[in-house]
Amino acid sequence: MATEWSAVSLDQEELDGLRAELTRMIDTASGDRSAKVDRYGNTVACPEDFTFNDLEDGRQVLSRISNQLSRSVLIRVTYRNPKLLLLVESIYGPEFVLFAESIIVKLPENGAENP
Repeated sequence: MATEWSAVSLDQEELDGLRAELTRMIDTASGDRSAKVDRYGNTVACPEDFTFNDLEDGRQVLSRISNQLSRSVLIRVTYRNPKLLLLVESIYGPEFVLFAESIIVKLPENGAENP
């Protein structure tokens, strides 16, 4: 069953919620790969879930957040969205299994390459 990409979209409320949730995840990530606390001084539960890339100037920038399904009810609900599942099915077929998940982070004016 073919699904038109243009027919698959989230409504504005869903998008706003995801933006807020991802902003929260970025804000509560460790400051670099050796840090165990976020920018507010709170302990990061699973610092290994945050990947950092090195910039030419020596800074480390957040580039990936893994295992976000364990951090967010909203993301779990989004992953079950029937419109998105139809899109995934149109690409991979009806028998796909989500076995790992991560979100690539490209911060404005502070991004890094993702090989």
